[in-house]
Parts: sequence; structure tokens; C-alpha cells
Amino acid sequence: MGDYQFERTYFYNFIVLILLIVITGVFILFTSSVIIDICSLIFLVFSSIIVIKFDIMHPYTWYLPFFLLYSISQPLLVILGWSIYNEEIMNSALIMQWVAMSVFIIVITPKKRKYNLNKYNEKIRKAHNLIPITKIVYTISLIMISFYLISIIGSGAKVKVDITQGVASNNLNSFASLAYMSFGLLYSYELIKNNKIPKMLTIITVAWTLVTFLISGERDILLKFIWCISLLYFLVQSISKYKIVIMGFLGVSIIPILQNFKNFGLTGETRGFSSSSFIIDFLRSEFNSAGDNLNLVISNFNWDNFLLGRSLIWDFKRVFFYMGESTTQWFNETFYLDSVHGQGFTIVGEGYVNLGVIGVIIWFLIISFIVRVLYLNSTLNIIWLNIYILSMPMFIYVTRADFANLLSGVFKQIILPLVVLYLVKIILERRRGFYKYSRVLEE
Repeated sequence: MGDYQFERTYFYNFIVLILLIVITGVFILFTSSVIIDICSLIFLVFSSIIVIKFDIMHPYTWYLPFFLLYSISQPLLVILGWSIYNEEIMNSALIMQWVAMSVFIIVITPKKRKYNLNKYNEKIRKAHNLIPITKIVYTISLIMISFYLISIIGSGAKVKVDITQGVASNNLNSFASLAYMSFGLLYSYELIKNNKIPKMLTIITVAWTLVTFLISGERDILLKFIWCISLLYFLVQSISKYKIVIMGFLGVSIIPILQNFKNFGLTGETRGFSSSSFIIDFLRSEFNSAGDNLNLVISNFNWDNFLLGRSLIWDFKRVFFYMGESTTQWFNETFYLDSVHGQGFTIVGEGYVNLGVIGVIIWFLIISFIVRVLYLNSTLNIIWLNIYILSMPMFIYVTRADFANLLSGVFKQIILPLVVLYLVKIILERRRGFYKYSRVLEE
């Protein structure tokens, strides 16, 4: 009876979401008001989250609000008088955002996974012999990153552009990925096993990531660790939906503040806000570029010059063979050739420059399917749980990037660190004459 009730509720929720997509689509497609478009997207996002009852692990809750911010920040800046753009182009861009959002909602579905901590505790015993190796890899990663931070200080670099042009930046990100995966495994192991926060591990990690951010200017390293700590803690400790909303607003609000402290460890100076309004700085700090770039490609591309899937070939060659250019690089060289700073891109825009609205649908079918697979498998064991949680920031970031960033993130931040952990584990076990090791991913 319980399963039947659950399936019936899921079916009703899914129908409700389809109706919401249709209703918001009517407003967006048959009006020419940017304000109505923005309100429709806001309504669709928050209605979807309400339907799944603010389940913090569900993709609707952690992805859709960020996608919404990337979608509406640039139009809001235009409305507030801080940017200028053709209203017809903005309306077309918001339609593309609605299409992408609708595909995501439909593919993910409102069906929720149940996270059984007792099940994790049963599985965790089979992963215990991976933990000592993880501690070693985590410690080595921190040490290596510390060396690279020292090299950055010694290089005389003062801004992030100078750092990213050096070898140290690539090595920093590589070891940060190892540290990220190792920390997630250690933190979740202790948290689930003992039902309490590993304080020393948390303090050391937060302090280290803060120093890394202040020197390197890489906000994502600090934010990823905070994200991982928060999500795993919320999973173990029940939290009300009101606290989720409040903490979500607070978490997103620190982004423009962190922007002011980039490379503070090198210069000893803060950048200061670019305007007298925190809201304006918030919208401009991270979220407006995706919308701005989408407006740009919509105003310059049609069926006569679509890429027809070529960008996917570029992305694969760039990530796996280090050949050619990524789609983001192509975009910046096409539209921002004289700019010192990269302008990012937009995953919605990449779909559009290939096949128009059909491309947007195809690109988000791919992204949504990957997210859905990770979400469905996240209840199997702590390895899959960490893969899912650690991939969340990657999918959020890809919203203002391209498919190459997604491929690179999956390979370098998830697959490669796991392979390194298992290889080190196997080598050390065989040197000790111990050949039996747990196959955690298959449990």
C-alpha cells in the first residue's frame, strides 16, 4: 500500500510539473514582456522545489536556483538600468532558458531518493580499508598544493590572470581535485560512522582552503569544500525547509564578498564593491555573464551559420587529446578577442550555436541524464554519494561554461581521483602481501 501511495504521489507531482511548464510557457512564448518572462521562470523554479518539499539532495533544489540566477541576472541588470540590451533578444534568450529548464525538470522527474543511513553504515565497513590510503593521498595533496602556493608567492604574481598563465595553476587544480575527493570520502566516512562532524579534519580543511583562496584567487576551491561539508552534514542532521532557504540565501550572498578578497594574500588589498548597491554587485559578480553571452550568440547566429554539432568534436579533442580549442575559447576569440579577461560562455548558448532550440534541448537532455544517473546511484554507498555531491558544483559552473568543462570535470575531478586512490591502495596492499580489496563501487 505504501509503495502504491508513493507512486501515485509521484505521478500527480509529475503531472503538476508538466502543467506548470505549459502555463509558464504560455506566458513566456505569447508575451513580449521581459518582466513576465522573469516572473514565469521564478515561479517555475520555486514551484518545482515546493513539489519535492525542499529535498536538499534532489537536483531541483540544488541546481534550479543557480540556473535561475544565471538566467535572469542580466535581464534584471537591464531593468535596473545597469546594462543595455535589445528587449526582443532578451526575450528570445529567456525562452531558451525556459526550454533548458523544462527539459531538466522533465528528465530528472520529481521522484525522490531515500537516503538510508543504516544502509550506508552497513556498506561503510566494506570501504574501511580504503580510508587509510585516502588519508595519505589527502595529506600529500595538501602538501603539494602548499608548495605551489609558495611558488605563486615567489613568482611575484599579483592577480589571478598572472597565476593562470603559469604551470602552477594547472597543478593546483589537479591536486585540489585529489584533495576534494579524498576529503569527501574521509568526511562522509566519519560523519556517517560516528554521526558527528570530524572537527579537526573540518578545521584544517577550511583554514587551508581559505588560505588557498586568498593567495590563488580560486573561489571554487573554497566554495566546493564548504558545499561538501554542508551537504553531507544536512544529510545526517535533519534540517527544516526554512533553514535550507535561509542558508541558501546566505551561501549565495557570500559570492560577491569573496570576489573582493581575491588574491588578498598577495596584494594585502581588497577590491571593493563596484557599485553602491549590494544587489547590483551580486548580480554582476558571477551570474550575469551567462545571460550576456547567450544574448550575444542569439543576435549573431541563425540557420546559415550554426555549428551543427562541431563544438562537441572540439570539446572532446580539447579534453582527451589536448588538441584544438574549446567552445569557450572559440567564443572568446570570436567576440572578445581584445579582452584580457575571459568572459566564459554558456552551456545553453553552446546548444544554441549548434542547432538553435533543438541544440538547447539535446544539450540539456545529455546534462539532465548524467545528473539523473548520479542522483539515482547516490544512495548505493559513500563512494557514489560523494561522486554525486562533489559533482554538484561542477554542473552549476557548467551553466556559464561549455561541454568541455563538463567532460573535464567528470574526468579530472571524479574519475581520475578515484582511479588514483584505488591504484595507490592496490599497490600498497600488494607490497604488504595483502591482495584482497573491497570493490566498493560494485556493492
